[in-house]
Amino acid sequence: MGILSFVRKVAMKDIGLSEVPDRVLRPLRLRLGLAPYSRRHFENLYANLGDPWRYETSTFEHTKYRRTLEILPRDHFAKILETGCSVGVFTELVAPYGDDILAVDISKVAIQRARQRCQSQRHVRFHQMDLMRGVLEETFDLVLCSDVLPYLNDITNKDHICNKIIGWMAEGGYLVLANAAWIAENWPFSQYSQLRLIEERRFSDYDYKQEPGPLEAKTEYVIGLFRKEDNRVEVQG
Repeated sequence: MGILSFVRKVAMKDIGLSEVPDRVLRPLRLRLGLAPYSRRHFENLYANLGDPWRYETSTFEHTKYRRTLEILPRDHFAKILETGCSVGVFTELVAPYGDDILAVDISKVAIQRARQRCQSQRHVRFHQMDLMRGVLEETFDLVLCSDVLPYLNDITNKDHICNKIIGWMAEGGYLVLANAAWIAENWPFSQYSQLRLIEERRFSDYDYKQEPGPLEAKTEYVIGLFRKEDNRVEVQG
């Protein structure tokens, strides 16, 4: 079925969107400038699997968390943004590092579970948000982006996401990206003049398993630390 034929059938209500597998909708979503994976995709994963990526139990994930915290330039930040917080396992670990923490995720179910996990952390806020379309009217001293980019890797305008994330960084703020090496190579953060790569660490002790998404094969992993520079030129007078 071609895309036009599919759209026509949806318009005529011959096909209900809730009945269409997400993989069938991906080409249409990409043509419309949307993320390849819908919110429904993630809601179904959390509803059916609880902790789809085994953040609570995976040795690899816990190793990644430890190494992400080790790369931080200091142990305290005024404001922290965590994108793709999932069920809040890493959020709970990050909580002691900030005065005000905002954790966002596309899934309502994930946010509910993360909020329950971190209910004793009064300085941690949660917000349901699609990274492609979401808007935040504030900036942060530290932005954490771990394993979110694989689910946006098929979009044609990666600059849109890069600029959005950079825009959420305060001047002098830091960005930590944690991704499989092949994902890191596909995203042009190091090409932006506002960002300076401070440190990059790689590891390959990858105990990963088959996962409900793009991260299925064993591969080298990269954790990068960037700093947002103030590129304004001062006029001498």
